[in-house]
Amino acid sequence: MAYTALSFVCLKNFNVKINLYTDNKGKELLDFLPYDNVFTVLDDLKMDPYFFAAGKMIAFQLCEDGDVCIDSDLFIMMEIL
Repeated sequence: MAYTALSFVCLKNFNVKINLYTDNKGKELLDFLPYDNVFTVLDDLKMDPYFFAAGKMIAFQLCEDGDVCIDSDLFIMMEIL
C-alpha cells in the first residue's frame, strides 16, 4: 500500500489527473489517496483469480484517448517530456 501512496504523490507533484478503477473494497482501502475520480466498476467482475490482470483490461477499455494506465509501483520523479 505504501508503494501505491508514493506513486500517487509523485504523480500529483506534476498535476496529473488520477482516475482509479477499482471495486468497493479497493475504494475503502485506498480512500486516503489523492485521486481525482474513483470508478467502482470491478464489483461484478467474475473472472478466474489467476487472471489477475482482468481488472486492468477493463480499465483499459474505459480510459479515454490520451489517458495512460500505470501500475502503482511506478514512481515518476522528474518530468518525462
